[in-house]
Order: sequence, then C-alpha cells, then structure tokens
Amino acid sequence: MKKSTHRERRNSYPENFFKPVQSPALTENAMNLESLKTVSPVLEESLADIINRNNAKQAAIIQKLKNWQDVIHASSLKTMPIAEAEENSDTDEPGEAKSNEVSSAAKARGHTF
Repeated sequence: MKKSTHRERRNSYPENFFKPVQSPALTENAMNLESLKTVSPVLEESLADIINRNNAKQAAIIQKLKNWQDVIHASSLKTMPIAEAEENSDTDEPGEAKSNEVSSAAKARGHTF
C-alpha cells in the first residue's frame, strides 16, 4: 500500500473543513468591539478629565503643604528657646554671651567661632 502525501490527504477533506466556524459568541464579541470603538472617545475624554482634576487636587495639596511648612518654619523662629536666643544675641549685657566669647553651651556642642 502506497503512503499518501500531505496534498492528497488535504484534498480528501471537504472544502469547508478548514474554514473557521462563525459561532454566535464570536459574532457578539465583534459587535461589542464595534460598540466599544464608538464609546471609547467618550471614555478617553472622561478619563482625561478625571486625571486633570486629580492633578489639580494634587497640586493644591502640595501648595498647602508648602504654605504650612513656611508657617511652621516662621513660628519656630518666633518660639526659639530662650537659651538659644541668648546664645544667638550679640549684646554685651551681663549674664549673656558677649560677642567675642564662645558660650559654654556652644563649646559643649563643639561649635567654635
């Protein structure tokens, strides 16, 4: 018995054997895809709006944090402890560090002027 070739085997099948079958699910998926193509521009616009709103909110929050940081920094300068204020002053009043002397607290911290 002679072996059949690939071409002979292929030709022995009916004509529509290798054609894809259109199932109802595939047809429904194709219709859904077409409807998504018409809806997607609207979705892209709304998504862009959401992103822009979130970016604006984020920028506002960052600005508020920077403002609070400035307020906290300014208030910390106003409420500096008395010992540090005395060390930072250049007056020659009794009990305070003179401008040309180094205070003992500054020496303890290792500061040399």
